[in-house]
Amino acid sequence: EKWKRNSTDKNSALCIAGVWNRALFVGGFKHSDATEETVFNFQTKMAFIDMRIPNTNTFVNKKGLFDFSDDELKLYARRHAFAGATIVDSHGIATRHHFIDWNYVGKMRPRPNKWRIEVDPHSGGNVWKELGWAKDEFGQSV
Repeated sequence: EKWKRNSTDKNSALCIAGVWNRALFVGGFKHSDATEETVFNFQTKMAFIDMRIPNTNTFVNKKGLFDFSDDELKLYARRHAFAGATIVDSHGIATRHHFIDWNYVGKMRPRPNKWRIEVDPHSGGNVWKELGWAKDEFGQSV
């Protein structure tokens, strides 16, 4: 299978393997950046972990949970982590199946997270973007 062999091919799970932090997220009309939260991603050929931690100096002088106000506890609890398996098909479509979703807000994800891999052809496979798999009526990734 081609995607298992060639790490510079967008159809390869190896082209997205590594550990990184995300400085900026843009999706639809929502965005977040490193000033709001620290995000770490870990991706192997198949397994992934995504951790999101809000940035704040609110907790610097806290010695224990009893030192927190109710609002501070809510902010402290905003940490979010999820993990599972990523499967990349022969067209460079990655599907993340969530097996663990810690501290999600609202309902659990009803379906796998699906996205498209776009590799910079001048990077030797070292630079890639995650684009939405779903498209709007104009053919743009959403």
